[in-house]
Amino acid sequence: MNFDEWKRLKEHHSIYADPLFKNPLGDDYTFLSIDNVSKIGFKPFDYSKAGVYGTKEWKSKAELHPDVLNLFNRRSKIILKK
Repeated sequence: MNFDEWKRLKEHHSIYADPLFKNPLGDDYTFLSIDNVSKIGFKPFDYSKAGVYGTKEWKSKAELHPDVLNLFNRRSKIILKK
């Protein structure tokens, strides 16, 4: 089906829009504009403040074992090549 046919079949309240990332291929997912993402109620946040914080002991609980991290990185490279 073409795009117009697909649009008629999707949920009537769904939104199909470019999120307008600055440079997703360069892993820069900040927004050029928040017009499209604000339509779904998304509010940009400071991602540098996200994640595990606190004592060194507490943060170490969230660390992946080096073997798991290496496996993840190898699989990510395979997926990105496809």
